[in-house]
Amino acid sequence: MHGDITRLKEHVGHVTGQVEPCPRASREVRDVMKMHLKAGNVGAGTSKPTTSENKRELSRNFSVRQADEMTSRGIGKAVSKFFHFNVIPFHAADNLYYQSIIDEIAKVGFGIKGPSAFQIGNEYLDEKFEELEKYFGDIYDKFSTFDRTLMCDGWSTRTKHPIINFMVYCDRHMIYHSSIDCTNVKKTVEYIFKLMDEVVEVVVEKNVVQVVTDSESSMKAAGQLLMKKRKNLFWSPYAAHCIDLMLEDIGKIDNVKETIA
Repeated sequence: MHGDITRLKEHVGHVTGQVEPCPRASREVRDVMKMHLKAGNVGAGTSKPTTSENKRELSRNFSVRQADEMTSRGIGKAVSKFFHFNVIPFHAADNLYYQSIIDEIAKVGFGIKGPSAFQIGNEYLDEKFEELEKYFGDIYDKFSTFDRTLMCDGWSTRTKHPIINFMVYCDRHMIYHSSIDCTNVKKTVEYIFKLMDEVVEVVVEKNVVQVVTDSESSMKAAGQLLMKKRKNLFWSPYAAHCIDLMLEDIGKIDNVKETIA
């Protein structure tokens, strides 16, 4: 190849137009050459030409960016290997606590030692348990001041097992109460009523103002029975489920149905 230093940079940086690209130049080298060419063009159009200090800064910035990319790749490989070896479901990486692990490690820097199995299963687990006890304790303290709403929700697990969950709402806080596995159990009105009645008894009836469920017929009938037995509380359906059913009925109206179609 013939020409000055600029043509050499274009050759190595794969800047086509005047020279043929170098087939042996790596991506990193090509990027460095392009940065130098760009810096030279900027310097040529200003009163302050590119100095050796500017070039060193450009090289340093590229090195930092390249190091960040390599570090991210290294972290990705290390974390993936941990997931693969321990057969951890890949969707666990979508958990909000996953990125917090990376962030906390990044604050400390290189050389941080991870917690041992004993620390995870004992020390840190005990700390988390104490935190939850305090959190629930603060909510339970409000039970004597604020009334409670008992929420009953029926759904299916990923393995298609039917479950009924009970949650307690109090002063803008929701806490889990219990779950009932209904596999091989017929969810009759009497069965659901019995479950609701038992949970109300545990939560303490005098502080329960309402029981909220979906609008499924057995849930509705069980709620009606509960109100007959316990005169100080009310049953009401989920607002979202009610709106969904209302929209379905509205969609059946002839002119609405024709418009939607």
